[in-house]
Amino acid sequence: MEIQVLTFRVDEVPANHVALYIESVELAIGEFSGLLSSHWVHRRGGEVVGVVVWESEADCERFRHSELYARLMLDPYVEDCGDAAFEAGTPCRQLPTADQVLEAWMALAA
Repeated sequence: MEIQVLTFRVDEVPANHVALYIESVELAIGEFSGLLSSHWVHRRGGEVVGVVVWESEADCERFRHSELYARLMLDPYVEDCGDAAFEAGTPCRQLPTADQVLEAWMALAA
């Protein structure tokens, strides 16, 4: 299982349009084989974070080489794109405490 974290900024787009944009990306990603789940958050300041879970690294790479991915990365309203992928089950050096996780989620909700 491969976990992909996508980040980007959409500063010049009204919040309601960002929600529609994210929904359209979710629907398009949903067409890819190997997708297990997709979760997106639009944070204050125009930052968008997506956590996409794939069955395999090959499925993630297939998405990365798709037209949809290229359109997302080259969209004129999308800036500061980031993309990282991790194999599920890879040991982490230091896991956050429950308080740190709660604080992070509260910051996202603010």
